[in-house]
Amino acid sequence: MHERILAGAIELIQQNGIKFTMADLAAQLGMSKRTLYEHFSSKEELIGTIIDRSLTEMKEQEALIAADPRLDPIEKLRVLLCLTPEEFRLGGLRLLHDVKRHLPGQWQKIDHFLREEWATICSVIEEGIASGQIRPINLPVFIQMYVGCLQQLIDQRFLATQSLNLSEALEEMASIMLSGITADHTTKEGSS
Repeated sequence: MHERILAGAIELIQQNGIKFTMADLAAQLGMSKRTLYEHFSSKEELIGTIIDRSLTEMKEQEALIAADPRLDPIEKLRVLLCLTPEEFRLGGLRLLHDVKRHLPGQWQKIDHFLREEWATICSVIEEGIASGQIRPINLPVFIQMYVGCLQQLIDQRFLATQSLNLSEALEEMASIMLSGITADHTTKEGSS
């Protein structure tokens, strides 16, 4: 029953964001609100469980990507910087904004993850530096840039003017962070 409730909540979140009620969820699942409350004391606890699972899923995926021998450090880093939990892919940036705005206790978990869980990415960057594929960089500055960029992407004013989903926004951000904004001069020189 616990898993069924979580699956129903994820479906509602993907359709409507976090603006659903426990009554909406109960109706969708064809059960009473009382049954829901036997498993979760509140909507916030329910969403918190989904967030906890999503963050655990991300850590597991990060470890698999970092250990993948088929990927070089640049490819690993690009995938890692664009990684999102399955439950957040459809709701994306607007979902993160809503959690930040309406569920500050749950947002603290996400914010902590964004600011503190960098060990895997740092080891991939260090691997890239050691192999010569990445130039030596100041890792704390890189992390601050990524987190700051993501915070700005989540900002409602930005969202109102863009038609990007979370995956597209992260891919663009990772591309700029990894490749910069200058044109590839080797291609231009080779074609002259």
